[in-house]
Amino acid sequence: MTRSVNPLLLSPVLLLLACGQSEPVPPTGPRTAPSATARMYVLRTVAGDPLPTALIDNEYATIVTLADTVWLEADGSGVEVATERSTDKSSGTPPVVRTDARPFSYSLAGSRIEVSFECNDVIIRSCLAPPHYRGRLTDERLALESAMAYRTPLEYERVR
Repeated sequence: MTRSVNPLLLSPVLLLLACGQSEPVPPTGPRTAPSATARMYVLRTVAGDPLPTALIDNEYATIVTLADTVWLEADGSGVEVATERSTDKSSGTPPVVRTDARPFSYSLAGSRIEVSFECNDVIIRSCLAPPHYRGRLTDERLALESAMAYRTPLEYERVR
């Protein structure tokens, strides 16, 4: 038995291959790594307590921050990369550790900074009206005095 390929089915495949790009397409969406000129800050304390420490602790859930890094780009964009351990107190399930990269935009007025996260239904807090964080920015420190339902201040140290 001889198999043949239907030329009508093969034509679109060949056309796609012929029209394909020889250069890779640059990624779109939020940055996945900081630029060489980004300022980077590492979270050192939450409400005066060193990490790991509770960011939120109520009758329903506990979220413990294990690590948190913020980078600020010169164009007013940034990303917060946080590793957190979440415990759902009502379900009795084991704690879940996850790392999330959360893109945001920021604005400066002197040493004051306001951060606004993109709305993402998975992260309920980011669908609240911005700004989501408010604080002070210096060459050496980022101090967030207002951060939604989180314990504050969030004190970051500049590492780059």
